[in-house]
Amino acid sequence: MKTMILGNGWIGNKLKDRLQGYMVNSEVHLLADIEYQIEMFKPDVLINCIGHTGGPNVDFCEVDKVRTMESNSFIPIMAAEACIRHGIKLVHLSSGCIYDGERFDESDEPNFFDLFYSRSKIYSESAIIPMAEKFGFLILRLRIPLDYIPHPRNILTKLIEYKKVIDEPNSVTYLPDFLCAVEALLREDAWGVFNVVNDGILRYPDLMEAYKVYRPEFKYEVTTLEELGIKRTNVILDEGKLSKYWEARNINWVLEECVRDYVEVENDKLSL
Repeated sequence: MKTMILGNGWIGNKLKDRLQGYMVNSEVHLLADIEYQIEMFKPDVLINCIGHTGGPNVDFCEVDKVRTMESNSFIPIMAAEACIRHGIKLVHLSSGCIYDGERFDESDEPNFFDLFYSRSKIYSESAIIPMAEKFGFLILRLRIPLDYIPHPRNILTKLIEYKKVIDEPNSVTYLPDFLCAVEALLREDAWGVFNVVNDGILRYPDLMEAYKVYRPEFKYEVTTLEELGIKRTNVILDEGKLSKYWEARNINWVLEECVRDYVEVENDKLSL
């Protein structure tokens, strides 16, 4: 299965390495840009990983609305159009940030519109979902990516740097498990919307406590969104549909594994 990936960011590169896919490194702005790449590479599957999260955090999407709309709304729809024209499968990476509260499955209507980032994701989903069954499109909703390798978008890296965390339950996507899930869904030619999150919920203090086992000198504070003065969504997604194709591990089972390996990577970098 030949896979082409739009979006050479953090998750896009992980998918490229895992699936041995072709990465589009040139900029994409127009339908013609996507069609040119399809005609050149002739993939069976196009995975759209292009997205704008606003830089340090999603608050910047409120300022940079043009780029947010282009990356999160217009390009996914153009990718869907290109896939229809060329008869290939689209896999679109979306977000669980379109909800607030618990517990949402794939059929629930979005209920979180307070952030422009969330609205831009809703717009693209609203256009692509009606095409999913007819054209076999796959929409994957991630929520709070976690990984064992330090990265500015890794929630563990973010929390270590913030040192102030909220104590709210959330669904989390552990990226090593996410990559396994994508392979399983592609292997079964699954289509439609899937919440690609781990089983169970995570509270940020639990993640910080797991980190303190290896870094006892690390200190953090528990705070609230009200004290921070920011808008964010806290959401629990139902992973039952995904479990029919791939059994997601409980997020609390992988915490020790994730943090242990994360600290090993940190130590390796410090020793260089």
